[in-house]
Amino acid sequence: MRNWKKVVALMLALVLMVSLATMSAMAENTKTTEKKLVYTCLGDSIAAGYSLPTYVTRIDSGLVPVEGSYGKIVADTLKADVYHAYGTSGVRTQEMLMFLKDGYYGDAVTNYNMHYWVHTDNIDKELPVLQKQIRDGLAESNLITMGVGINDLWLTVEGILLQLGTGKPYTGPEDAQKEYMDTVSAFGVSQAMKLVQQAADAVFGVATLVPQLVAATGDALLSFEPRYEEILQLIRKLNPNAIIVEVGFYNPFDILTPGFNGIIDTYLGTMNSFLKTMEKEYSNVYYADTTGTETIFGTTLANDPHPTEKGHQFMADQILGVLKGKTFPPVPKTVKPTTEPTLRPTETVTPAPTATAEPEKTEKPAEGDTVCAPYTDINRSAWYHTAVHYAIENGIMGGTGGGKFEPGIAVTRGMIAQMIYAMEGKPFVTVRKQFDDVAAGMWYTSAVEFVYANKIMGGYDEKTFGPEDFVTREQLATLLRGYAQYKGMSVSNTAGINSFNDAARVSEWAVKGMEWAVGDGIIAGRDGNVLAPQERATRAEVAQMLMKFRSLKA
Repeated sequence: MRNWKKVVALMLALVLMVSLATMSAMAENTKTTEKKLVYTCLGDSIAAGYSLPTYVTRIDSGLVPVEGSYGKIVADTLKADVYHAYGTSGVRTQEMLMFLKDGYYGDAVTNYNMHYWVHTDNIDKELPVLQKQIRDGLAESNLITMGVGINDLWLTVEGILLQLGTGKPYTGPEDAQKEYMDTVSAFGVSQAMKLVQQAADAVFGVATLVPQLVAATGDALLSFEPRYEEILQLIRKLNPNAIIVEVGFYNPFDILTPGFNGIIDTYLGTMNSFLKTMEKEYSNVYYADTTGTETIFGTTLANDPHPTEKGHQFMADQILGVLKGKTFPPVPKTVKPTTEPTLRPTETVTPAPTATAEPEKTEKPAEGDTVCAPYTDINRSAWYHTAVHYAIENGIMGGTGGGKFEPGIAVTRGMIAQMIYAMEGKPFVTVRKQFDDVAAGMWYTSAVEFVYANKIMGGYDEKTFGPEDFVTREQLATLLRGYAQYKGMSVSNTAGINSFNDAARVSEWAVKGMEWAVGDGIIAGRDGNVLAPQERATRAEVAQMLMKFRSLKA
């Protein structure tokens, strides 16, 4: 019996030792397998590794890492515990927003690009799955690279060249992009690129077409910036602390038509400068300069703008150089909810509309328009021509300097005050209110004093008016409703707004203004049956709205 007890005691001791060893091993295993780096590579075909020998078609294999792509090189170099390869062909800021924001479905071009992402024809079924996959990946990462936006410019430029080169009128960035995608669908990418080059030669052979190309490219850039920043904001809503590296833009066609190349260089430089401002305005956001990336076109003259293997290595090196010395924040312990982040854009980041906004049909003014002639950037075939003509002719609006009208830029509070002041005949102001940010002698000073004295527009507080702050469409609707009341006009003619796809985005305080604006025909909505309430109003849109406002009866 005594020997039996010794055996049992020995066995218990052995069990205890094995248990402790096992627990120690488990603890060590847990320690060594703890995630220290979760990396998400977000972007377009460049991020996806398109044209590399190792690239596999997305429609067959989904979102997968591609050996030799800059994202995979970065992941391998940093020994990432988890690598999410979320890049694929054709993606613009519109598609990226669609994955990050519920209720946003892109534009007409999105339908072309979606087949790169979904594996069936049931987009409605697959889109929520992709949204969750991408949002979850972003939420659990402590490193994110973001390479999106080049297609915003490039598809627009290609489409503009095709339009102008074949004698079609330019009607906005979205239509230009659709022109290019229609050409790709009909002839394939390679042939489409050849047609673009032929069109470029034709356009640069006609001096009068070049200013149209420049103005149209500017429209694309104006649309890109606010969408890009909104994407950045939405990522920050999902993940407040991750390091975000903005992958800069390079020019793959630096040996094409000299004039064309010069325009592209200029706008790519502007886009990269914008990325650098984001680096300054947001914490843990850094810019990686990829200028000089070797491309397939640059080495073989093939119609392919994507990086070579050497080019991908260069881009990876640039990103790794930015990350040198940086400390990654801890990997988030839990994946955050994937419901849409509630975005209330500030005045400085409210998304800007494209030049195709409010495309109501209007009567085209007679040829030889001497009213608009002084301005080189007014497209006489555009939807806004009649309204802009009216605004200039009636002294409501003027140019912005340098022979420009700039129909696509966003309006500011100072501009709106000046327009209302002009509509009232610029009367002498007897009651003056000097805001701290409205200096005496500015072009908008008297206008601000007038709208304030007549309770048409107020300041943010006693000392701040915000003359340089942008005006959103819902703010403009509310402001014009107040202006109508000031003029003794009825505001009872209203209409419901629930039929618009984004009616839920209208701020509670702006519902009355929007219902009145829709009811009286001041606002008709943008393409896609949306009100776009929190997007910036452009000068072209405001001209249209003010022309309609003037037609209302008291």
